[in-house]
Amino acid sequence: LKNEDYDIESQAEHSSFQRKRGQCFKKSNAISLLDKINNTDIQLDFNLPVDVYISSNKKENWSRAYNLNLHPQIHFQLYPLETFEFTISFKLSKHKSS
Repeated sequence: LKNEDYDIESQAEHSSFQRKRGQCFKKSNAISLLDKINNTDIQLDFNLPVDVYISSNKKENWSRAYNLNLHPQIHFQLYPLETFEFTISFKLSKHKSS
């Protein structure tokens, strides 16, 4: 997904990168985002494949600001005495120009 403010891709378990389907990346293991406004790379890694829904709102009266929301959705069921662990790894770094 590309626009003037950011580029976003999803990495799936059985393929390198996948395309967004509607407002969702299906079964993502990682999300990579290039924030063009701040020249920053953002990497989210998940320990389980999840569907990630995306919503975006441009802020009015701000020349180069946006609000991007990523919503991971997980389906699971717990039985008595069972536990479930879901982890998200977040990495932020300055973008290296090629």
